[in-house]
Amino acid sequence: MTDAPFPLPVKTEPWAHQVEAYRRAFGKAAFLIGLDTGCGKSLVSIALANAWHAQKILVVCPLSVIPVWPEQFAKHSLLEYNCVTLDSGQSIIKKQRLAEQQMALGRPTALVVNYESVWRGVLGEWLKRQMFDVIIYDECHHLASPGGKVSWFAKAMRLRSVHRLGLSGTPMTQNPLTIYAVYRALDTRIFGTQFSLFRARYAVMDKWLIHKVDHYENLDELKAKFHSIAYVVKKRDVLKLPIPVSQNRYCVLTPAERKAYKELERDFYTWVDHAGAEVTITNSLVKIVRLGQCISGHIHADDGRVVQIGDSKAKAFGEWLEDLPLDEPIVVFCRFTHDVQAVKRCCVESGRTVAELSGSVHDELAPWKAGKFDVLVAQIQSGSEGQDFTRAAYVCFYSVGYSLLQYTQALGRLDRPGQTRTVTQVHMVTQDTLDVDVYKALAENREVVDAIIGARAASRA
Repeated sequence: MTDAPFPLPVKTEPWAHQVEAYRRAFGKAAFLIGLDTGCGKSLVSIALANAWHAQKILVVCPLSVIPVWPEQFAKHSLLEYNCVTLDSGQSIIKKQRLAEQQMALGRPTALVVNYESVWRGVLGEWLKRQMFDVIIYDECHHLASPGGKVSWFAKAMRLRSVHRLGLSGTPMTQNPLTIYAVYRALDTRIFGTQFSLFRARYAVMDKWLIHKVDHYENLDELKAKFHSIAYVVKKRDVLKLPIPVSQNRYCVLTPAERKAYKELERDFYTWVDHAGAEVTITNSLVKIVRLGQCISGHIHADDGRVVQIGDSKAKAFGEWLEDLPLDEPIVVFCRFTHDVQAVKRCCVESGRTVAELSGSVHDELAPWKAGKFDVLVAQIQSGSEGQDFTRAAYVCFYSVGYSLLQYTQALGRLDRPGQTRTVTQVHMVTQDTLDVDVYKALAENREVVDAIIGARAASRA
């Protein structure tokens, strides 16, 4: 193995853990840089690209992160790259033509494209004919589904690249099995090329529900293999940040909410008297969604209407708002659109101004960060990845889904470098409902994942 050149070939003075990640990754064809949110994954990857004298780089990332990469290259890279962003304003054909034209210029080039586009049509086919010095999968947990189109594309691109880097503070998104497809894209020597064999080695499946894991096994072996091409750092190990405080605020369903909840839970059907609406559940997946809506005081009826059935959670949220000064910046995460509207009403009633972040329809993050609004209410699907909410030290989870990835990344939006105050994490929990099970499941999955990737000591070998 050739020793990595020092100091790091970047403009920016690196932290010690970035130097260590760079040192470990330099001599490997594939490596996972598992630095926590805000710990500088992009600097390490750019330093490696410079050290490898990379002329052709492909960066694959979430759509919202595309504009970040030109900034990162300009800020950190000693080598001047032609950074080409293939964003959502272009068709697949135009993206392919632009990429081909820019690569033909003969300059050091970094193509930046999102996960939803990279594998599609003429662009995907053209990329599979190229040879890249480095492929960077930013937030590489997007590759976690073994049968997904982008995951299969990444597997094919393994042979079209000299080096591959996976970047993620949360490389295992739900459970240990989710690391398989990520490593298949990086280095198939670690966990092989057959998911069925991988699963049989590390998971025992339920005898009645064949797709449900009963328990995991051989986790020490999985942990050792995982760390063979990974360096994991948790921000609290390397950065001086205040320890966050976690709190639960409890509420109880109103009689109308309780009636609908119990009937849907037991009978898969309920009738909402005041609205003259019926709700029928067709399968277990729909049941989970409808029960979650009930907890938030609304329900989607069979005729397409969204029917209000109560306000227990909104009242509990309003009471919590009363405990905070009016000028205190706040972030609130919600799962449902109806929840976003309920939170906004509560904020206005309390005398606060409120901004919304929900996909491409409402994006008022910039004015909130500039101090023009008191509260930012974000759908957890939109506000959990690639954003910085450190203006606030209070975050409330009004409603969440089962995604450990979204939940963990949402926590990291406030609890990250740049935060100068202790973060208070508040969970609105409705007693005797699915809420309790959701937060329990999130906590348990985090414990399993942390046991594998969380300890720095295990990654020092």
